[in-house]
Amino acid sequence: MKQHRFHFFRAASIGFIVAIVWMMACGGSSVQQALAQLASSITYDNASSNLSSENVQDALDELSTSNGVNRTDAQVQGLAITAMGDADDTNDLNHDRYTDAEAIAAVAVHDKYTDAEAIAAMGDVANNNDLNHNRYTDAEAIAAVAVHDKYTNAEAVTAMGVKDNANGLNHDRYTDAEAIIAITDGDLGGSVTATNFTYSAIKTSYISLPGIAFTSSDSLVAANFSSNQGSRTADGDANLSAAISIPHNAIVTEFTVLYTDIGIGASTFSLYRYDGTDFDLMASIASGAAGTDTDDTIDTSTVDQSTYSYMITANLIDGHTLKLVRITYTMDQPSN
Repeated sequence: MKQHRFHFFRAASIGFIVAIVWMMACGGSSVQQALAQLASSITYDNASSNLSSENVQDALDELSTSNGVNRTDAQVQGLAITAMGDADDTNDLNHDRYTDAEAIAAVAVHDKYTDAEAIAAMGDVANNNDLNHNRYTDAEAIAAVAVHDKYTNAEAVTAMGVKDNANGLNHDRYTDAEAIIAITDGDLGGSVTATNFTYSAIKTSYISLPGIAFTSSDSLVAANFSSNQGSRTADGDANLSAAISIPHNAIVTEFTVLYTDIGIGASTFSLYRYDGTDFDLMASIASGAAGTDTDDTIDTSTVDQSTYSYMITANLIDGHTLKLVRITYTMDQPSN
């Protein structure tokens, strides 16, 4: 029973309000006043309307005067969104309208390439492509640099050309052994200073004396030999000698004599060193029919010019001729 009375009251109230609005629209001041007094006594629930009025009359007045300005934030925002139009980049009124998700979606229109699409748009990985900045991986960068650093060791050596001091490209190409050979065989200009030079290979050298280089301080003996085209021929026995200068530290390897032996006795030829007191025999040859002999068994063969002088003696038999004496020696470094 209670429920029925409530529905009846709600229906009567709604109909009454409609009647009031209709009569106000139709006119009549006394009616309007009466209705206004009656409307003021009817309570109004303003919870969902965003109005401050608590009775029907005040609610009608508030709607009439405010034109609905007093809205909730949600209502205002909804109206503003509607007024601003569609969320579209071509709409100048939609500033600050996007949520984070909407903004990302809107930006994605401009940032539309995937990694694969971006790489395709940038073109080939090539130094002549201006769009490929910062595209190389470490391995690709190494491969790209290798195009410019393309020589192998063998190719670089070939590109530098022959090993020759006249070739301006062969800097720092020589090994130690090659440098020694290049300096030894080259034509050095200017001064070279070093504590020691050593030949890359043992050098063999010679000193030769002709027969006429031999003399005697004894005037009687001097009359007993004659000269013939550089030779000495004994007219009677003759003892001759000649000084010889062999480089310091040289090693004497052979003592050779060229002579003529007529078959009467044997002439002797000897190599000595002399320290001012004693003579040390180093090599000796006795003449024979061969006309040339060599002694290669040399005693005290290393030359020491700091202590000794060196000389050759020839004891010629009458009629024998001394043509030439030759000393063969080796050295591993220049004499000092």
